[in-house]
Amino acid sequence: MGRRKTIVIDRVISDEWVDKYNNLDSEKMYNEKATKLSSIISSVSRIAKGGRVERGAIPSYKFGKKRYIPMQFLDELVATKGNFYNIREAFNEYKRHEPTIEFRAFVGRIEKKVIPSIKVGFRRFIPKDAIDGLIHVSNNYYSVAEAIKGMHDSGIKIRKNTFERRLDRGRIPFIKIGGKRFIHNEILNDVIEKEKKL
Repeated sequence: MGRRKTIVIDRVISDEWVDKYNNLDSEKMYNEKATKLSSIISSVSRIAKGGRVERGAIPSYKFGKKRYIPMQFLDELVATKGNFYNIREAFNEYKRHEPTIEFRAFVGRIEKKVIPSIKVGFRRFIPKDAIDGLIHVSNNYYSVAEAIKGMHDSGIKIRKNTFERRLDRGRIPFIKIGGKRFIHNEILNDVIEKEKKL
C-alpha cells in the first residue's frame, strides 16, 4: 500500500493585529506611564500652592504637613490619559467575544504575563490594544483543540499528535500567542478541503 499524500499549506500569515499584540512591551508601557504619573503628580504639587488642589478641583487630603492625592483619582488619570482598561473592564470586553472564559482564568493569563499589563500603585491595567488583539484572534483563529474538533465535525479523523506534528514540521501555518498556537480559519478551511479531496 502506497504512502498517503502529505498535505502542505504553503501560505504565510501576515496579521498586523497579531504583530501588534506580540510587540506590546509591558515594561516600556509601565515606564512611560510611571513617567507621565510622576510629571502629573509633580505638576499637581506645584499647583497645590494656591491652585486646583487648594480650590478642590483635584481631590486631596492633608495629614500633618503633607498633602495626599487618593490612588483612586490617580487610577482615573491613568485610565483616561492612556488607552487602558482595569482588569474587570478588560475581562468584560473580552468575554463578549469569548463567552467560555472565566474571570479566574483571565486573571491567571495576566499573572503569567500572557496578557500584558502594567501595575500602578495597587491596581493593574491592561492596554486596550491587547484586548483588541485577543478579540481579533478569538474571531479569526482556532486553537489547536478547536481546529481538531472542526476537522472531526467535518468528518476528518485526525489525532492530536498527528495534527501537532504537522504544525511542528511547518505543513500547516500558525501564529503563536502566549505560548499557544492558533490556526487562521481560512487555513483550516484549506486543510479540510484538501483532506476531503484525498
